[in-house]
Amino acid sequence: MTGIHRRLPVFSKGSVKPLLAGSQLLAYGRMYRQYQGVVVVSNSPDSREVEIPVWQLGVTDDMILGRPMLTWEEGYNAGVMLYCVKGGSLNVTMPAYGAAVFISRPEDFYPVVNSRFAVETGE
Repeated sequence: MTGIHRRLPVFSKGSVKPLLAGSQLLAYGRMYRQYQGVVVVSNSPDSREVEIPVWQLGVTDDMILGRPMLTWEEGYNAGVMLYCVKGGSLNVTMPAYGAAVFISRPEDFYPVVNSRFAVETGE
């Protein structure tokens, strides 16, 4: 996570915007220059679908968000997975006791390929 914080200036310099808060769930966004970042944290014992209103950060439906980090109770995945924004929302499945980080314009920070879209791999 320290590497993400150093590599992505939106998480160290960006303005903070709360996006979602509920029972055992928190999501906030950060904005810096042309970049937007989203952090989602779930303290639920069950996995669940989450709809995050990223339009509030200026993210549009034609943008792709990259997920460089996903954690859960037993481990983590540091591979970049790509997500499409639909209707101004980012729809993700959050694991039990998990957290995820998303970034706009992931190609500026990580090597990405089209085969890494979440909908195509079932994540």
